[in-house]
Amino acid sequence: DANTCVDTAFSTLGIAQNPEVNFNNTVPHCVNTIFNLSGEILQNGGSPIDSVYWFIDSTSYISGQNISYSHPTGDTIPVIFFAINEEGCIDGLQQNIIIDALADVNILNQDTVICAGETISLFAESNSNFIWKIDSSSNSTLLINPTENTVYTLVGFSENNACPNAEDEVLVEVLQEPEYMVNLSSEKPGLGTPVFIDFSYTPQYSNLDSITWLASDTKNEL
Repeated sequence: DANTCVDTAFSTLGIAQNPEVNFNNTVPHCVNTIFNLSGEILQNGGSPIDSVYWFIDSTSYISGQNISYSHPTGDTIPVIFFAINEEGCIDGLQQNIIIDALADVNILNQDTVICAGETISLFAESNSNFIWKIDSSSNSTLLINPTENTVYTLVGFSENNACPNAEDEVLVEVLQEPEYMVNLSSEKPGLGTPVFIDFSYTPQYSNLDSITWLASDTKNEL
């Protein structure tokens, strides 16, 4: 129609972009030990970043691009770093971080005393990998036959070696055979003839060692 008037208006519709984030902290950490988390804003989506925060183990919100954190239990926890720009667009990156539990080792034996030549067993229990320090074996039972006083140490390692080693130890004292000398006034005395015995004795462990005389034929004390 020649008498129809037409007016046209144009507007530009802007489409907001999501920001892009990153963080790298995937090495194991020890339980109850503070470690740092550092987030990176790779690009802001065309609008200034309004807020950043962390969501840790599905329970804890912590604001800030760079934070310090410690976890109370051994576990593998999800960690998400978020950034939101002024247009309300958001980006988040999740990584799983391993939290190592402390190793716990225990030697079931108490400090003990044995005689030279005696063999005994030491017993270990642990919630983690372990070795006996003396021979680097990892058996739960250690058969020993020490010739002198010896401290035996059990060393435990956390699963991912993120925590300090745990240790337990036991002392095994070894009693040596006593040194003694016997001299007789006569090795072939006549019937009814008194025999004098000269005896010298050196204790090898303590002065509380006892001495008992026995007749070889009767096993009675003299």
